[in-house]
Amino acid sequence: PRKTGAMCGIECACWDITGKIYGVPVWKLLGPKLRDKVRMYGDTPQKSSISAMQTAVQERLDQGFTWFKTDLQRSYLTSNTDYTLNSQAGYPYRCITVNDSGFDKWAKYIEAYRKMIGTAPLSSDHYQNWASAENLDVPTAIKLANLMADASRQGMYGGWMEDIIAWYYPDQLKQVNDGTDMPMLTGEDMYCLDELQPAIEAGALTYFQPDQSTF
Repeated sequence: PRKTGAMCGIECACWDITGKIYGVPVWKLLGPKLRDKVRMYGDTPQKSSISAMQTAVQERLDQGFTWFKTDLQRSYLTSNTDYTLNSQAGYPYRCITVNDSGFDKWAKYIEAYRKMIGTAPLSSDHYQNWASAENLDVPTAIKLANLMADASRQGMYGGWMEDIIAWYYPDQLKQVNDGTDMPMLTGEDMYCLDELQPAIEAGALTYFQPDQSTF
């Protein structure tokens, strides 16, 4: 939706052409080699049930992953029962307000995930579904972050919460960052440093994770 994928495709093609002209791999054009290995996390898209999630997690454990990330999409919750959509004064977006039943469903989902991976880092993402016009309101986001900080859920083992509110709402994201010890992360959809600057100046995040193709 932000067209960065198209820009990325053109730029990657230009790097590839340049590498072919000079007869070197693209990494040599970008800079010196820094390491031989990079630790990767196993992403786990939202599943419709805990048992389906457990099957997917076991596949990643069998592949040797030691770091994990999961979606916590509102599509896992029931509209008007587990959450409501509403307009609130002071918000530049339509708000998602999660009810106790919704928090309980998310907590049980993550608790089952945690039991499978021990103390491995666990991150989460996509709370409002990807590229949604709605975002969590600040109290909901803070409550969710503090809920996930518990050791029986995500815990403070090195994971993070990604785009708990979209990065282009730095004022709301800062309020969440100030209201929890759970690390806040964003950056994959930004294009160049000028889009990062407002979030940095606002103190809206703990970690910055650029998508190396688009940034």
